[in-house]
Amino acid sequence: MHHRTASYGRGETLFTQGDRCDDVLFIRRGLVELSVVSESGREAILPTLGRGDFLGEECLSGLRMRSGSAIAVNASVIQFFGCDTMRKLLREGHVVADRFLAHLLARHVRMEEALIEELNECPEVNIADSPKAVHSKRGKPYNVRRPLKAGDPPRRQ
Repeated sequence: MHHRTASYGRGETLFTQGDRCDDVLFIRRGLVELSVVSESGREAILPTLGRGDFLGEECLSGLRMRSGSAIAVNASVIQFFGCDTMRKLLREGHVVADRFLAHLLARHVRMEEALIEELNECPEVNIADSPKAVHSKRGKPYNVRRPLKAGDPPRRQ
């Protein structure tokens, strides 16, 4: 099986947005900060990940480039699983599959909560320009708008 383990010191880069996306990473120890930069150049910091969390799972969806960057917040030990190895583990390794699914569901809930919080703070928001970015499968930001109400002017298309 293709996997390796690497240690990172505080502030060291695990990967950068736009890097080739070949591995799913698993945090054995430490904290990792994720960020994404929008096309307009604004940076959004995503919730920090810690021990037992996965990152870089976009390679499983067929993306070839990283959609964001990851930096070690403190001394961290990271395990790298090649995409093919991870797919095999998800099919055959029930413990890994259960842990990965729990991670994805927890991340989904955190991102949904952040999105709702942003929508409550601002009626029309480009999520990529907010501190809690949410991106589509292709790495493009979702534009979220409040529903039109009676008397609102029409929107530009």
